[in-house]
Amino acid sequence: MHVNFPEPNDTVVSAKAAASGFGDDVAAYLLHLVEQDDTTVDRSLDQNALEAFERLGLVGCIKDGPNDLSTNPKHMEGFGRDGQDVNPD
Repeated sequence: MHVNFPEPNDTVVSAKAAASGFGDDVAAYLLHLVEQDDTTVDRSLDQNALEAFERLGLVGCIKDGPNDLSTNPKHMEGFGRDGQDVNPD
């Protein structure tokens, strides 16, 4: 898993991960937080990932990032391709 937070969120999350014994492994720290919070997993709910993240207040929690990664063509480069040339001509 790769996690990118814009400043100053990156510094805060990195510091909390380090203080909690995760060193610079921010992804492991975030996974630990989710696993420790009993409210994050409700098996009785029929929900998709977006709905779960919205319920946790995580959608839109990064204020200084782009609204949608697809706004930058660089982030969408190669999306939907399997690495093979679909049109060999």
